[in-house]
Amino acid sequence: MTHQSTLDEPAAGAAAATATIAPIAQELDDVVKEVSRLGSYRQVPAADGLHLAMSLTHRAILGIAELQQVGWSRERIMGRLEPSRTVHAESPFVRRLQAWPRGYPGDFETIEYLIQQRNTGIPGRFSYWLEQVTLDSAMAQQHRNKVELQARAILETVLASSCGTEQPRVLVLAAGGSPDLRAIQSILSAQRFRAVLLDQDEGALAFSASSLPLLADRLTLVNRNVVRGLQDVRHLGPFDLVLAGGLFDYLPDRVATLVLRCAYQHLLAPGGQMFFTNIGETNLYRPWIEHMVDWVLIHRSEADVRSLCVEAGYSDAAVSVSRERTGLTLVVTARRDSGTADARSR
Repeated sequence: MTHQSTLDEPAAGAAAATATIAPIAQELDDVVKEVSRLGSYRQVPAADGLHLAMSLTHRAILGIAELQQVGWSRERIMGRLEPSRTVHAESPFVRRLQAWPRGYPGDFETIEYLIQQRNTGIPGRFSYWLEQVTLDSAMAQQHRNKVELQARAILETVLASSCGTEQPRVLVLAAGGSPDLRAIQSILSAQRFRAVLLDQDEGALAFSASSLPLLADRLTLVNRNVVRGLQDVRHLGPFDLVLAGGLFDYLPDRVATLVLRCAYQHLLAPGGQMFFTNIGETNLYRPWIEHMVDWVLIHRSEADVRSLCVEAGYSDAAVSVSRERTGLTLVVTARRDSGTADARSR
């Protein structure tokens, strides 16, 4: 009897695990079926569509998170979601987040879509309401908040330094379509400054140039990836501000530290500021962006980003970490010691 009981223990454990997982998987299956059903309708009334899309999106997030907790792989969960992913793909914006037509995630056209917040889905279709929920979400809003904060950082740097004898200099890494500069170009057009825009996407730089006509004589465009580009722009500094937007969402620790160290040692003027953002580890939309679409980011905590800065050479006291208004994204500033001599002259 004892021998039989021992043999039965793994089976009993497996049965218990199955009993635990089954209702979680069933709940997600129910969400997928409901999304598929609504996606088959030619018209979903406005009174119903938005709230159904919101409810089903949040139920899906909960279901995905629970299956992750019991050990389901990303691939297995995405397979379960495939009918729902197909309905979501009818939304032009969500389809971008699944397919990334420019060949890399977070491209400038996608960010422009987020900033404009204009629904281009087919009115009445359920996918239209899925797109609306996506564009209205906190995950989308944090992008708009970041652009506002980036614009403020640029403007403050230019205005604070413009009274001196030297032109303020700003370096924007992974500049994309430059929505931050675009938001303040009418103010900047009356100021003395230089801005270097670095991006791996030639199309992004072309878009930036075309949308910043008032600043054309103050821009230098550099079409390189960030690692190689850092070396190419050294002779254009030193910079009062090096700004990196959402770049760090994609950089592993080793590369992130390299970028921060290069800014500290070679790019920033004494007293200059490094400004970057990073999606926080408490991002509640992570199950959705990694499974319903294909937007995998490197999430970090306050301690993580502070550690990166300190490892790169910034003093702990020179590093400030806060969050933008949604609380999803970390906003990091790190200043170079103002007493550090710089071998180069402006």
